[in-house]
Amino acid sequence: DRLQARLAANNAVFRYQPQIDLQNGRIAGVEALLCIPGLHGCRSAIELAAEIDAAGLGMALVERRLQEACREQRGWLKKFGHAFPIGVPVSQRTFVNPVFFPLVQRILAENELAPKFLEIEVEETALAASATALRMFTNARDTGISIAIDSYSAAHSNLRLLAELPISKLRADASMLLRAGAGIAEALVFDGIIGAARGLGIVVCATGVTSSILLGAVLRH
Repeated sequence: DRLQARLAANNAVFRYQPQIDLQNGRIAGVEALLCIPGLHGCRSAIELAAEIDAAGLGMALVERRLQEACREQRGWLKKFGHAFPIGVPVSQRTFVNPVFFPLVQRILAENELAPKFLEIEVEETALAASATALRMFTNARDTGISIAIDSYSAAHSNLRLLAELPISKLRADASMLLRAGAGIAEALVFDGIIGAARGLGIVVCATGVTSSILLGAVLRH
């Protein structure tokens, strides 16, 4: 009830995080986040996925987020001299919902936006999920929509699936490079992710880069 009240009062706000190409310094993508204010600051709606779904608000929020993201993306594509995708995180439950991809196609058409400019982000656990979830990757490819795997660490997934599924981006947690006591092992895992992705033509996005020290570590790798 409290969640519904906050959303009904239109307290949910949109935040956009840029993704920077470290080779040329240009914007290579944007992540669209719907954040819900609370007592302890803003939390991403994706972190509250279970609570939102339980309240029966899941698809309504996804539709709102997609509409807002596509509107913003149209403006950015006109403003900047190069193209890049906008990423929208969704829960695994939303990803496998049979109405999800028809909804995405409708919103893209309404905003006159090509599918290649939209990127759907799902958690790594989707790679090891049901056959229905895996079919959704094919549905995304058939509609021309890119899929990014979030929080990728190779912990939950079969690496072979990276070669078999139409994945455009791996979002890897860069903080693993600075974790105390596991530096060498974590760094090797990070290098392995980058190497496998490069060989398969998959973009790697280092997430959580919040300091110059961590940026330096990412650049070294």
